Amino acid sequence: MDKTDIEQTAVSTVQRRVNLTKYLSSYLSDNDKTPSWAGFIYIYNTEHKTKNNLRGRIATQIKGHNTADQSADEISFSVNVADLRNYLNDGGIFYFVVYLAENEDGTDYNTKVYYADLPPIDIMDILSACKTNQKDKTIKLKSLPLDRDLFSSCVLNCYKNCKRQESFAGKELPSIEELDKRGALEGLQMFISGYGKDHHSISSLLKTNRYIYAKVKGSPIPQPLSGTISHIVLSREIPQPVTVDGELFYTSYIEVRTSDSITYHIGNSVTMSFSESDTKCNIRFHLSNCLRQRVKDRPFIIRAVERKHFLIGSTLYAIDETRVSLENAYSPEIQKQDLDFVKMLDLQGCHDDIDLSSLNQASIANLMRLTAATLRDEPISGLKEGLPPIAVLNIGKLRFAVGLTIDGDDTKAYHLTNAIDNNNIQFAIGDDTKKMPVPLCYIYKPEDYLNICNIKFEKFLPSFQDYISNEYIYGVANEVMLRMLSAHDLATGTRKEELYDTALELSKWLKAAPEQEWDYSISLINYLQIIKRKRKLTDAEENEIYELLSKHETRDEIKFGAHLLLGDEKQAIFYLNRLSPQAQEEIKSYPIYNLIHGSNLT
Repeated sequence: MDKTDIEQTAVSTVQRRVNLTKYLSSYLSDNDKTPSWAGFIYIYNTEHKTKNNLRGRIATQIKGHNTADQSADEISFSVNVADLRNYLNDGGIFYFVVYLAENEDGTDYNTKVYYADLPPIDIMDILSACKTNQKDKTIKLKSLPLDRDLFSSCVLNCYKNCKRQESFAGKELPSIEELDKRGALEGLQMFISGYGKDHHSISSLLKTNRYIYAKVKGSPIPQPLSGTISHIVLSREIPQPVTVDGELFYTSYIEVRTSDSITYHIGNSVTMSFSESDTKCNIRFHLSNCLRQRVKDRPFIIRAVERKHFLIGSTLYAIDETRVSLENAYSPEIQKQDLDFVKMLDLQGCHDDIDLSSLNQASIANLMRLTAATLRDEPISGLKEGLPPIAVLNIGKLRFAVGLTIDGDDTKAYHLTNAIDNNNIQFAIGDDTKKMPVPLCYIYKPEDYLNICNIKFEKFLPSFQDYISNEYIYGVANEVMLRMLSAHDLATGTRKEELYDTALELSKWLKAAPEQEWDYSISLINYLQIIKRKRKLTDAEENEIYELLSKHETRDEIKFGAHLLLGDEKQAIFYLNRLSPQAQEEIKSYPIYNLIHGSNLT
C-alpha cells in the first residue's frame, strides 16, 4: 500500500465509525494536504444531527499505519512537534491512528482504530518534555471503544475539556499547594459527561484523561491544574435487592469500577468480578473475618449455594456448587459461637466489630470469658486475686471497661459485667473525711472516651437524674460533659457523634438547672460552645451572650468564653490575660480553648 492509500483508508475508517454514532458527524479530508489537521468532528445534543442541535466541533487528525499486528490495546505513535504546537494554539485535538492491513483474500482491510484526546494541558505536558529543536515526539494512544455511545462520550468530554482549558493554553498552571497557600482555593472539581446509558459517563471517566480543576475565589471559571490522574477507582452503592427464592438478604450492593474491570461486593463476603475481555462472571465466596459481617453474610451464602443461584434485581446469577467450598466455618457449632460473640458485643454496648484473624491467644481467651460472663453470668476463674472493681479487658484492638465482683468465697473468681451496669460497685470522690457518691460514668477520662468501646452513652443523663439535684451533682455532671467535649474534639466517626449528642444532652439538662443550685452563665457558655461545633450561632443565641456580657457581675473567665463564641478573639484574649496565671492555665485545659483561632471543630 502506498502512503495515499493508507491515509485514505484510515480517514474512511474513522469517518465510518463517526457516522455510525447517534451524536457525531465527520467533516474530514482524505488528501493529507491540510496542514496539521484532517478536519472536524461535529458534536450534537440529540440524535437529530441538525444545526439547531449542534453542541460544537473539535479538530481532529488521522494517521494510518500499515501493520497486520492489531492485538495491542495501547500503542505509541510519533507526532511532529510543530503539529503539537499548532494543536495547542488551536485549543486541542482528538487524534486518531488507524492500524490497517489487507485481509487474507484481498477483498477488504482489517483495521483497528486508536485515539488520544489531547486538550491543551496534555499538549503542554508533552511539549514540556521535548528538547530544543526536537522534531518529533512519541505519544500514547488507546484503542477506540467499540460501543458507539461510549465513543461519543469520549469525544464530548475531550471537547468540553478543550473549551475549559483553551484560555489557559501556554500559561504556567498553579499547583494545589500554591493556591491553598495564597488562600485562593475554595475547592476542587472534576467534570464528566456521557451519552446513552448512565454507565457511559462512568466508563468515559475511567477510560479518558481526567483533569482536576480548582475553584478559585473571585473567579467563575474553573482553573485547570497541571497533570492528569493516572488511575482512578470508582465505588458506588447501587440500591438493588439481593434475593434467593424471594427471600431478601440485602437491599443494595457495592459496585467498584476501574478502567478494565467491574467488581460487585455483596455484603463483605461475596465478590463478583467482570472484565471487558471476558463476559463471564467470577463469583467468589469468602467468609469475612469480621464477626458482625460474617454473621450477616453467612445465611445468604448458605442459602445461595443450596439453591445454586441468587438474584440481583431481576438478573439471575447461577452458582457452580462444585467450585464453592463451605469450610468448617459454616458448621452449626461455629455459627452459634459467632452469634454468641455478636450478642455479647450488643449487650456490652459495643458497636464495633472484631477481626478474628487479628486476635492472639490472650484476646481469644478474653473473648470467650466476656461472652460466657455476659450471656450466661458464668464466673471467670483463674484471674489474679484482689483485682479492682473496675478493670479493662483487651480483645484485639478493643478495650472493654468491665465491672468485677468476687464470686462467693473464691477470691480468684469474678463475675464480669459492663462497668456502668454493675450496681454492686459504689463509687465516691472526695477526701477521707467526706466522700460523696457519684454516678459510675465519672470514672471515664477523656482518653477513655477515645479507646473504650463499650461505653453506654444513653445511661449518662439518667444516671445523674437518679441523684437528688444539688450544686455538687451539677458540678460533677459539668465535669463529665467537659471531658466528653475534649474527647469529641479528637474523636472521629460514630464515636465523635455519640460524644457530641451526649454532651449536648447533659448541657441542656444543666442549662435548665435552678439558678440557686447551678451558675446559669457557665451552663449557657458550655451549651453554646457545643452548638458552635456544629453550626453558627443564631441571632437569638448571640443576643443571649450580649445580655450576659451586659451584667456587671459577669466574671472575666465567662467574658473570655462569651467573646470567643462571638468570634471576637482579641477581646477574649484581653479577658484571659486579666486572670491569674493559674486560672489562665486552667482555662487553656478546657475544651472551649479549642475554639481559639476561629475553629469550630466540625
